[in-house]
Amino acid sequence: MDENHSLRPTTPYGASKIASDHLVLSYIRTFGVDASIIRPFNTYGPRQNEGSYAGVIPLTIRRILDGESPVIYGDGMQTRDLTYVTDTADATVKIYRAKSTRGKFWLLFYVCRET
Repeated sequence: MDENHSLRPTTPYGASKIASDHLVLSYIRTFGVDASIIRPFNTYGPRQNEGSYAGVIPLTIRRILDGESPVIYGDGMQTRDLTYVTDTADATVKIYRAKSTRGKFWLLFYVCRET
């Protein structure tokens, strides 16, 4: 998935994210708001809530520290993009500082790999 991915959500959650993105874009066009849309994917790091969706990292670490085996679903070959919190913060600052990013979507797992 990249910034040119089609916007056809299949869930209400996905639709709500796109609706928010389009609201920001309308403010950019209508009022000249200086904005970009930054969408981080599964950010993890210190002080992360173990109960959150992306909590797979602290939950797995906790299980290992407690002498338990990590939980593996299915065949274990599934993948997920995870971005460390400082990479998310660094990419956000870089996007903010680059005026060419205005009015565009930025998926941070993609940006972090490229920079």
